[in-house]
Amino acid sequence: MRLLMQLFLLLLPLSAVSQEFTVLTDATSLRTLPDREEIVGTLSKGYSQPLLAKFEFWAKGENGWVNLDFADYFQPLFLKTGELTLKIFRVESGVTADTDNGTVYIPADSVIIVAKEGKDYVVGSFKGQGVKVSKSFGNEEEKTFDVSVLTSPVTLVSDYGYESISLKAGIPLLIADDGEVLYNGAFWTVRRENDSESYFDKEQLISTLNHLIDIYNSAKFSSPIAERLGYYVKTMPLTDEDVSLINTASGRGIIIRLKHRFFMNDGKPINDRKTRLILKKSNFDFWLKLAKSCFDNGINKFVEIEVYRYDPDKEGYDKQGFVAVSYHLYKAGKYDNYDDFLKYSDSDLNDDLWFFADEVYERIEDGN
Repeated sequence: MRLLMQLFLLLLPLSAVSQEFTVLTDATSLRTLPDREEIVGTLSKGYSQPLLAKFEFWAKGENGWVNLDFADYFQPLFLKTGELTLKIFRVESGVTADTDNGTVYIPADSVIIVAKEGKDYVVGSFKGQGVKVSKSFGNEEEKTFDVSVLTSPVTLVSDYGYESISLKAGIPLLIADDGEVLYNGAFWTVRRENDSESYFDKEQLISTLNHLIDIYNSAKFSSPIAERLGYYVKTMPLTDEDVSLINTASGRGIIIRLKHRFFMNDGKPINDRKTRLILKKSNFDFWLKLAKSCFDNGINKFVEIEVYRYDPDKEGYDKQGFVAVSYHLYKAGKYDNYDDFLKYSDSDLNDDLWFFADEVYERIEDGN
């Protein structure tokens, strides 16, 4: 007799779940399709829309696709698509089972889905393979499961914690009433990616970013253009108040407030002029370095750099716009060069922020 069993799981269409996303950054772009350059609109901070569909880290809104790294959203970990009652056999001690093609070893704590049984044996499926096992090696029970689909990546952990499996979104699972997950011939517990967030040291990150700022300021102070002008634009060191963490269920973002001010080459601040940034490309390159440093030190959602300049009329700093970059696009290599950084980052910067026209600073940066 052939040891065969077919288990048909009818996955119903995904049930409608009321969901929406809310923009976390100053603004974010609506795109025609996920990971495309074509922008069809903009959503401002705090604006919410229904989440109509989700693909990887992209959400379809009412008028286009939004990068979810720039948004907060709620989504249940599982979407239930049905219910199923199964008879299962829990293996208590390792056993060598008969199959159509010989034998296979089934370790302790494994689960066989029972198709039929005799007086002293069960016939069923273990990891998709038909097996026959003596009832003396375990216990039989009937259990009801929710047939569910993962909406986010998770890690399945064995009861004893010595084994784990990482699963992507879209995988169907059988989930018992007690929360146990039947997958790949065993029961597991679920751990979200963010359930065990690593310790984040904000003070250490600020110190790292200030080190980059010091290097950048030194390069500007010693540049030929600073020697000709007699002054340079200094990026002020970050304080704790200049850095805000945004913690969400889907990850951690950060807002960095960069303040800029004119200084004479002898170190005296210039108090009677609005600060303007002089070299556009070098500033973008510097902001990219700051973003990469954040992503390499525990930020896993977005980096938003808010740009401020000194305004003597206000005797303080005036916001001139922002640049926001996505963790997932960074991991995908979308910010590997200056041109791609401009394409894939979200930004809105005041034109009055820049001192030179484009063709002038391009000639300067090219060494002409």
